[in-house]
Amino acid sequence: MIWGGDFNQELRRLSPERAAAGFSMAGTLGGITRLRAAFDEGDLRALTEGAAHRIEGADAIDHLAVSDPLASGAEINVHRRTWREGKRLSDHAAYVAEINL
Repeated sequence: MIWGGDFNQELRRLSPERAAAGFSMAGTLGGITRLRAAFDEGDLRALTEGAAHRIEGADAIDHLAVSDPLASGAEINVHRRTWREGKRLSDHAAYVAEINL
């Protein structure tokens, strides 16, 4: 299974450095718990947990997840697709995962 979309929810708490700089977290702590639970229930591994959003240093709020058995032992490269001249495919993070089994 492959599951992706705009969840407007980070998967980690706001870092102390970003909090000290006055930034706020996208989503809620409860949202982190619910989104992680949904991934766990579907036996999905979020590939975008450490990916950056379009705001420098912010965690992703758009996510891509794949079945854990598919991801286990695979080499995975996650990146954002772009059009020519560096223009983004979307105003959301259009993540693509290359999975080499």
